[in-house]
Amino acid sequence: MWPPSDDENLLCCACCTPDTLGVPSEVSWVGCDECDGWFHSYCVRVPDAVAETLDSFRCPRCCTLAG
Repeated sequence: MWPPSDDENLLCCACCTPDTLGVPSEVSWVGCDECDGWFHSYCVRVPDAVAETLDSFRCPRCCTLAG
């Protein structure tokens, strides 16, 4: 379901813990091509303007696993 609920977001967006779910709703989302997780562009430090034009994205966790 889009957008992810707060509970679903806790599973993906590691920056968004129960104490820090205050990310503005107008922030863009980016989807990881590896794990299919969704992340606030703000949390993965991708500017909104860039997030809107990305052809692909790999989240920090998948980048770490890929080495």
